[in-house]
Amino acid sequence: MDVSRWMESDADEQLIVNIPFTGSVKLKAFSLASGGSDEGPKLIKAFINRDDIDFDNVGDMTATQSWEIPVNNPWNAEHLFKMSKFTNVRLLTLYIESNHGASTTCISYLAFKGIFTPLKSEPVVAVYELRPLPGDLRNELEQASRNMTF
Repeated sequence: MDVSRWMESDADEQLIVNIPFTGSVKLKAFSLASGGSDEGPKLIKAFINRDDIDFDNVGDMTATQSWEIPVNNPWNAEHLFKMSKFTNVRLLTLYIESNHGASTTCISYLAFKGIFTPLKSEPVVAVYELRPLPGDLRNELEQASRNMTF
């Protein structure tokens, strides 16, 4: 694990991290590590498939799930997602609301476990008719039924 690079909040302990996926993901767990014990996240809230989250409105939104992270969180500790709520995820937003007392929050490692399903990039071709064309099978069957005598 490379701890020489990290992500750090700029003004206070709050941090918003948007993670877009190139397909649909069913998330199972995440792991994270921080630079120091006080700089590590304490309260993390997750939101799925929302691209309108910022610091002005995140406090008014209901999180899909929240976690309280212990002070000495090992980097390989897995924090579980409620899998029934984290299916078909295309965008995951993590809101670090607070840390353990430092002025800024640092994250040096963030990893996810889940099942990835690629999106279909081919268009779906569908034909919709307002009225049947003369050569349609249905049209032929309707004409044949009219010509039958009982």
